[in-house]
Amino acid sequence: INNNLKLAMGIHEDLAIHGMTYVIEFSQNTTQVDFLQFPVQSLNFSAGDCDDLSILYSALLDAVGIETALVTVPGHLLIAYSLGITADQAADEFLKPDSLIFRNGQAWMPVETTETDDGFRNAWAVGAAK
Repeated sequence: INNNLKLAMGIHEDLAIHGMTYVIEFSQNTTQVDFLQFPVQSLNFSAGDCDDLSILYSALLDAVGIETALVTVPGHLLIAYSLGITADQAADEFLKPDSLIFRNGQAWMPVETTETDDGFRNAWAVGAAK
């Protein structure tokens, strides 16, 4: 298994064991700027909204040397991380390469960080669908 994938899966599962939960942003005011938690705050609270969990997961992946990117969709934020392989390698190694993001010839895996309860594969599938 790809080393970046193993590390990302492990970190995701560790956050679940830690009890990390997704909480919906309380303010529906579209003119208000969202409050962003530092990763340590999210860990201390064991909770965060989509941007807080994305920032936390991205920081943890970065800490083990994995390049990450924030992915925006209307009204939402998730992450993608580099698998450290080319698009051609990913096409050979993954059964569903269409669930990956290809940018500049490199393969990236999207992860929906708000999916904290149903395991890494589900977080990847939901991220790929978005």
